[in-house]
Amino acid sequence: MTDQRLRGTRWEAVKEIFGVFEGFCEGNEKYSVMFSREIITSIPLGSIFFGGMDPGRFLITGLCRSQVNGDPFFVSCAQRCHQSSVS
Repeated sequence: MTDQRLRGTRWEAVKEIFGVFEGFCEGNEKYSVMFSREIITSIPLGSIFFGGMDPGRFLITGLCRSQVNGDPFFVSCAQRCHQSSVS
């Protein structure tokens, strides 16, 4: 049985913060920033970016100005889409 405290928007925020922290700490910060900025600058404003693996999701999210406002774009991932369809 899953602990209900490990669900919802608060838990998603905790996972994203940890994912960004882990992404920058495990790798070389210089290359993590370069990786993220290259992707961010290649996506048109207001688009939806579907991140796949953790670096493609967390590092990009961590360097976006506002995830809530989609600035410069919205970030989603296949795992979130899958979880929504099964709930």
